[in-house]
Amino acid sequence: MRFSLVLILSCVALAGPSVSADNDVVDCGHKSIADAVRNAHANDTVRFTGTCAGPIVIAQDGLTLKGIGTAVIDGGGSDAITVTGASRAALINFEVRNGLNGILAVNGAHVQLTDLNVHNNAVHGISLQTTSSAVLANVTTSSNGVHGLDLETGSSATVTGALTASLTVCSGSMSTGAR
Repeated sequence: MRFSLVLILSCVALAGPSVSADNDVVDCGHKSIADAVRNAHANDTVRFTGTCAGPIVIAQDGLTLKGIGTAVIDGGGSDAITVTGASRAALINFEVRNGLNGILAVNGAHVQLTDLNVHNNAVHGISLQTTSSAVLANVTTSSNGVHGLDLETGSSATVTGALTASLTVCSGSMSTGAR
């Protein structure tokens, strides 16, 4: 009995915490946020700071990507963040810029978007496709090529806090605000 208990405790100690444990903060000046997200497990929180290079793909259910301080995901011309098929994913407190699309949710993804500034993406700021859904709170989307918020093929969005969307139209601008 004692040997079994010692063996179990030894295995638990050797396993250690996951790479993306809630207490860790990825500094994008030194580590890849894409690698941290790829190595994360369901229901983990990946916290990050600095300007991080995309693309980032989230496929784990319950994964939270949370910015700390000044936190930016720069798509570099590719889709900055893609949430594919994951449920209960959350993106919180950061800026998304310079992607083909800023945030793309596909294949029935369900995502919570909170305290985000999504701007200067070539096509869409936020695009929900193939029966994906999002709950948006305190989101600003501006200066994106086509739409700030795009809903396609049976997708839906629920706005629970402020949503500000603006785009440049010829030489003027048009903006909308919802609460």
